[in-house]
Amino acid sequence: MNRFFDILRNLLFPPKCACCRTLIPVVEEKYGGGLCLCRECRGLWNRAKEENCPTCLCPSHTCLCTEDKGSLKNMKIPKLLTYNPNVNNTQNKMIFSLKKVNDKRIPEFIASELSVSMGRYFKDNFILPDECVYTFVPRSRRAKGEFGFDQGQRLSREVARICEGKFEALFVRLGGREQKRLDSDMRARNISRSLRLKRNAEEKIKGRKIVVIDDLVTTGATLDGAVKLLKRAKAAEVYVACVARTGENKR
Repeated sequence: MNRFFDILRNLLFPPKCACCRTLIPVVEEKYGGGLCLCRECRGLWNRAKEENCPTCLCPSHTCLCTEDKGSLKNMKIPKLLTYNPNVNNTQNKMIFSLKKVNDKRIPEFIASELSVSMGRYFKDNFILPDECVYTFVPRSRRAKGEFGFDQGQRLSREVARICEGKFEALFVRLGGREQKRLDSDMRARNISRSLRLKRNAEEKIKGRKIVVIDDLVTTGATLDGAVKLLKRAKAAEVYVACVARTGENKR
């Protein structure tokens, strides 16, 4: 049934490459692009995943670099890409599309890729993916109203489906400013004031293993605020993963 709907969707809404926005021939599905990237951009995507993390120098999609402060201190963070907002590369275009292009094929593809990186970490640490609860930090009401969707919700829901875990929307944003316009200290204050757990969310958190999925980690303030709330609600374990983390690439 899902296959039928996929075919129908592709016929009614021909897929466009998330990077270059060219139409993708449906026959190219066989090469594994997920009808999200054209053949050329898929090659650039694969190369981007192999670019070195500027901190540990491992390929970005195997990097598990930690933060050095707050609730994220020493917490390993699986990711796919190293992101530099000043460079118009594959990483930049994919994050832009994930946030601003209303096409569910994009989070579906990225979630499938991120699940592989997470799977390696889970396997090495004896974590069973299907025992985890997967969640996200909601985007601001202004951004959701502007673009009509929440990319974090779509991404974490799809990761939960792939990992055969449970998806839960545990957080709510109450006011606050857009994080991208703030510096590190202001981001931390802003998220602490605006991010809250949903009513009765504690019942879904206590004693459970929670995985927070984020699209882009810049200062870590958003994830830090989310992890603090989950730990206060007595989650058994809290893990985080992201599509990309900022940093100047050395390659």
